[in-house]
Amino acid sequence: MGTVTSHPGHQGIESEEWKLRVDLAAAFRLAVHFDWHESVANHFSAAISSDGKTFLLNPRWQHFSTIRASDLLLLRADDQEVMDRENAPDPSAWCIHGAIHAQVPHAKVLLHCHPPYATALSGLKDPSLKPIDQNTARFYNRI
Repeated sequence: MGTVTSHPGHQGIESEEWKLRVDLAAAFRLAVHFDWHESVANHFSAAISSDGKTFLLNPRWQHFSTIRASDLLLLRADDQEVMDRENAPDPSAWCIHGAIHAQVPHAKVLLHCHPPYATALSGLKDPSLKPIDQNTARFYNRI
């Protein structure tokens, strides 16, 4: 990736955090490119602090294709007033990502996405994959 020299959202942000913001924003674009998303109920996060309790998260209801580094929310896993903010994150995203980052601080980046085919498959009455050819047979009795 290229070097970031200046950006209106970059002012006042430490360079390591800014690099992480740029990389996470790129991950959203890749998810769109590979169609790993469905609607806006997907969440990506990246831990900023070594204890995992400070992390970046995508804004609520913003489509992956429009997320920029400056759009990412900087949150604390232990901030009980986060939902009172005007730009509060999605509650489920904050709970899930905050808890995982705090409990597993070495998990620096979390990607929660709903690829359309996986989403459709999981909604079936019987979502199991049938070994109908040799490509799917490798998963027989493993899922």
